[in-house]
Amino acid sequence: MSVTYSREQDRILVRINTTADEEFRIWITQRLIKGLLPHLHRAAANLEASEIPLADNSEKTKQLLSEFKKEETLQQSDFRTPYKTEPHTWPLGDAPLLVTEVSMTPRGPGKLEIAFDEKLPDLAPRGFKIALRPQLMHGLVHLIAQAIVTSEWPIDTTTGQPLALLGSGGLEPDGSGDGDVRPKYLN
Repeated sequence: MSVTYSREQDRILVRINTTADEEFRIWITQRLIKGLLPHLHRAAANLEASEIPLADNSEKTKQLLSEFKKEETLQQSDFRTPYKTEPHTWPLGDAPLLVTEVSMTPRGPGKLEIAFDEKLPDLAPRGFKIALRPQLMHGLVHLIAQAIVTSEWPIDTTTGQPLALLGSGGLEPDGSGDGDVRPKYLN
């Protein structure tokens, strides 16, 4: 798996190799990331909890377990080996999908199916599904978070919520307490 930010496209490119030497490529926009990231974090926590029976099944406990397992997974993961770029087959064509819809479906204990779909006007719909175990889910979320930092998008990588850009003429909390932001104007 490879996740990189493209400054020219202002999008994140995710490349996924399969054991059959196929490559699936998707573009993820800032708008999509904001909605998707909280669900990915929650899905990772639920995946971990589905593999280990918990006495306390609260969201807080699931989140703590997920954070512990994430740290363990990241310590054991190999982020140094370069992504294999030799020729692959592209079952969906050589142009990456511009993801417009994502759906996640649990597939038994410790497995999550994620469907990435591109549904654009005047084009035939394209999409694919992948099944992820908790270790790959943590790796994917980690790589996406690194790409967000590289992109300099004002997004909190732990929550997916917009970051307040106070004092920079950017965004500030709207005062409602729900994390929404409003533009800040200089007059």
